[in-house]
Parts: sequence; C-alpha cells; structure tokens
Amino acid sequence: MFKCIRAKVYGRVQGVYFRQYTFLKAKELNLVGFVKNESDGSVLVVAQGFQDQLDKFIEFLHQGSPASQVERVEWEYQPLHFFQRFEVIR
Repeated sequence: MFKCIRAKVYGRVQGVYFRQYTFLKAKELNLVGFVKNESDGSVLVVAQGFQDQLDKFIEFLHQGSPASQVERVEWEYQPLHFFQRFEVIR
C-alpha cells in the first residue's frame, strides 16, 4: 500500500550532509517527497512510497549521515501528496 510520512529529525543534523544522504537514500528506495532544514535546527522530511520502502527509510533516518548525531525522530502518517520526485529544499 502506498503511504506518506512526515518526519522531524532532531540532533546534530544540519551542516553534516544529512539532507544529501537522505536524498540519496530516498532515490535508492524509489521514494518521492522532500527534505529541508528547519529554523529550529531539525530536519523535516516528507516521503511517499510503499510500506516496506518507508520502513527502511525510517530506519535510515534514525542513523543519518556518517557525521550526524540523530537524537530522535518523530514521525507520523499523513495524507498523500502529488510529488513527482524527491528533492532537497534549500
């Protein structure tokens, strides 16, 4: 089943290539959506795909990039959007 998640990732996740690694993982898993830095120092991720892909993606979000230090990930399902690809929002 095709689903959508919205996740906020907290910790040392800005300035450590977290968005780029998230982009690459999303592409690998054939997900669509976006990743962007938030003003509070967290990273926002919205991703859509099949449940097994999203499970792997959520697992990745808890690890992050090699230089990141993820403290916690808060995520929830949300209504589907009409994304065409996965992108990094600056």
